[in-house]
Amino acid sequence: MKMLDVLQKHPQVIYVIPITLQPETTHEEIVSAGKKLFVAMYGGGVSNTLHTFRYKIFVRSAVNAKIHLAHLPPIEEAADQHAYRTYHQSRSGWK
Repeated sequence: MKMLDVLQKHPQVIYVIPITLQPETTHEEIVSAGKKLFVAMYGGGVSNTLHTFRYKIFVRSAVNAKIHLAHLPPIEEAADQHAYRTYHQSRSGWK
């Protein structure tokens, strides 16, 4: 799914764009914005946390014969690191 599609489908997460542009953004703000964006990318709602949303998707997929781990959102620690990398890339010119 393209990022523009995510932002059109979930306009409530558009606030994450300015966070990546501010040099004084804290670690907590980066992580929080990244997790909310991951939940939106995987089709979750605003009230879902990444951990609970990942669990819901896992339970839904457990009903099937096979569980495709690649279809699950990342764990929180991986999402944190991805958010940090994305923030760093946006601050250094998207190389």
